[in-house]
Amino acid sequence: MRNRLSRIWVAAGLVGVAGCASDAGNEQSRFVGEWEYDKVSLREQALASAIESVSAGEPDSLSDQERDEVRTWVYEQHEGWNKSVRIHADKTYEFESRTGESSPEITRGSWQWSKSGIVLSDDAGQRLATAELVGGSLVLKLVDEGDAAAEMVMNPAGN
Repeated sequence: MRNRLSRIWVAAGLVGVAGCASDAGNEQSRFVGEWEYDKVSLREQALASAIESVSAGEPDSLSDQERDEVRTWVYEQHEGWNKSVRIHADKTYEFESRTGESSPEITRGSWQWSKSGIVLSDDAGQRLATAELVGGSLVLKLVDEGDAAAEMVMNPAGN
């Protein structure tokens, strides 16, 4: 009888573990697909960065006219930008970045599941970004050489 109860507990534990694995698989599948960046949020980030750069770190020093000129330039340049990521079920991805009429830059790599989402690495294994789903959008947190993260909000392609 005791042996039989032990088997039941082991079987119940395996079913629980299998259920958790299935839940993780379902969660991971939500990342799979093509995502395009949110042009409005990225444009505003580019504008803030340009103003910071043009003003040498003192945005309040710009006149309204200077600020408008920077805004016009950024908005014109930004119209030709296109960034997307295709996340595949086989744990690979392709990130495409195009500026204006230039040829697209394509980065390929692999992704792994983490507690908060997925981690994207290049083919050399270097971590490039983490991604999490927030309200139906994919939020990429890009990592540069200084480990400072910039966020890029992406929506399902075609939306």
